[in-house]
Amino acid sequence: MIKLVAGCYTFSKLKVNVFYRWLAMIIDLTQGPQFDKLVLVPCNDPMLFSRNSHRAFLPPPPVDQHLPQDSTALLNPGHYALYKLSDEKLIPVSIELQKLLCSSKREEGRDPLRPLSGATPSPKNNPERRSNKTRKTVRCRDKRCVVTGEEALRRNRGYNFTGLEVAHIFPLAFTGDATAMAAMPHDVAEQLKDYKSADKPENAMLLRADVHKLFDNYQFGIWPTDGTLYRFERSGAPVIGRLPSDDVSQELAVLKAHGISSQFFIEHFRVCLSWHVRGHGRRRGADDLLEL
Repeated sequence: MIKLVAGCYTFSKLKVNVFYRWLAMIIDLTQGPQFDKLVLVPCNDPMLFSRNSHRAFLPPPPVDQHLPQDSTALLNPGHYALYKLSDEKLIPVSIELQKLLCSSKREEGRDPLRPLSGATPSPKNNPERRSNKTRKTVRCRDKRCVVTGEEALRRNRGYNFTGLEVAHIFPLAFTGDATAMAAMPHDVAEQLKDYKSADKPENAMLLRADVHKLFDNYQFGIWPTDGTLYRFERSGAPVIGRLPSDDVSQELAVLKAHGISSQFFIEHFRVCLSWHVRGHGRRRGADDLLEL
């Protein structure tokens, strides 16, 4: 059964401690409490938390209702609010969100929390500029869609790759972006310092054309720790929900063996979280506070 948890559809596999790790990826801790003091509390009526300022007028929930950060239990579907745990008491807290690493891959001035359904590349991301060597190497390496497992058909004159496309994990349009680079380990940022550096097989994988569009639109992400697919929004990435398995760990292991960094998938996942989880898929202002 597919479940909705704070803007993320899961296949009954999302654990509490993993979700806390996700939250730590999008919360700005420089202007607020340390993350190890924050805890999730179930919220039956999310309308009460439409603005964090209202929370001060609500009686604090019992402390035993919070979810410990180290819990390995599965996260139940529903709405959650963040509180600060101090001296065995739950205290209302306002949380600032980190700036988006990639506000848009396609259109300047667009609301960063409202992805488009199309896939029109920006001038910097023009397919004509892409390396033919990278495309050939990725095709030869993968020979199938990493997500669906659909294989390129063999024929006498070589493989038929029609319908399979080379997808860049970190978008070429944001290579060299100062904000994005600052959030990454130095060795990974060096691989993405400019267009030419990022247009390499180590930042690409083969995807079926429709899955490629969904991946570029951040409707689903691959969590590299366990190779699980997570999709976002009620109507997002329906093809992922119809797959026989949401586990691509074996395919991911092959990619890692060929030098693909898990950090690329983490940065893609961070954008998924920023666009969807922090706002339940609703359109929100850039300065809104976190309300789960």
